[in-house]
Amino acid sequence: MYELIIDRSNWARGGIGGVASLLNTDGNMCCLGFLCSNLCDVPLQQLLDDDPASKGCYTSGTPDERYSMPSTVPDNYIGKNSQLIDDLLDYTPNTENYSDLIDANISFNGNSIEHILQGINDEMSISDEVREKLLTKYFKQLLDIEVKFV
Repeated sequence: MYELIIDRSNWARGGIGGVASLLNTDGNMCCLGFLCSNLCDVPLQQLLDDDPASKGCYTSGTPDERYSMPSTVPDNYIGKNSQLIDDLLDYTPNTENYSDLIDANISFNGNSIEHILQGINDEMSISDEVREKLLTKYFKQLLDIEVKFV
């Protein structure tokens, strides 16, 4: 089991802290940015989305190699705990079993773990209390990661 610390003062979520990307130009990260940086040691420059209007994330420094989603994790990363990144991208849970997400009007653009966590992190209509509760639950349930907010 892993422990992930999310620092509320540098957390981009639900319209707070700037664009919710792995790392935005304000120096804030979404929940997946904290995972990539703190648990997998992905270099910050690789996480930086310095052109949020592009809806993409640099993975090797060239605009031609951006991903289509604004806060997608770098799937070409090989390093510390890189299996966590593989799990985020490859595992497809049965999203019909997540009634609490449906009840909270959480929307996600796919059914990978990454999409579910992005949906919770980025949803603007929920409170931080609800967001933290859902992120804590789904990081634990889907990735066996204990999340602490400080």
